[in-house]
Amino acid sequence: MSRYTGEKCLICSQDFKEDDDVVVCPECGTPYHKDCYKEKGNCINLTLHESGKSWNKEILNEVPTGSARRLPKQKKKKKN
Repeated sequence: MSRYTGEKCLICSQDFKEDDDVVVCPECGTPYHKDCYKEKGNCINLTLHESGKSWNKEILNEVPTGSARRLPKQKKKKKN
């Protein structure tokens, strides 16, 4: 059984299955489907890179998926 089975790929948000081809970031250890990592071209777990921490099951639940960033709220325009 793979140590990543049942965990989620941060790029596609799909669970890893027993026979998936999994690669890990050499810097932080975050697992990805091989094809997802190849398509993206790099690790998206910048939170771990910036903090100097390594991936583990507990941290995975704290990290937002994908590479979307929260945009600041825009002020509503007043109607004339």
